[in-house]
Amino acid sequence: MTVTIGIGADQPKHSHLDVEFIERARRELASVDSIPTLEGVRRMLSKDKSSWADYIIAERSDRL
Repeated sequence: MTVTIGIGADQPKHSHLDVEFIERARRELASVDSIPTLEGVRRMLSKDKSSWADYIIAERSDRL
């Protein structure tokens, strides 16, 4: 991912934001009772001993 920051009032000609995704995420977050902190997510992930690579390969196997 590349992030470019510029000084000035010029607007970019094309937006690279996925507006649909952002709006869906906002709706989902609005319906959640509590949002975990970054530290909370790290704790949960550290307890996950499964192989994410195996899961991704299995999910994509139907595309091969």
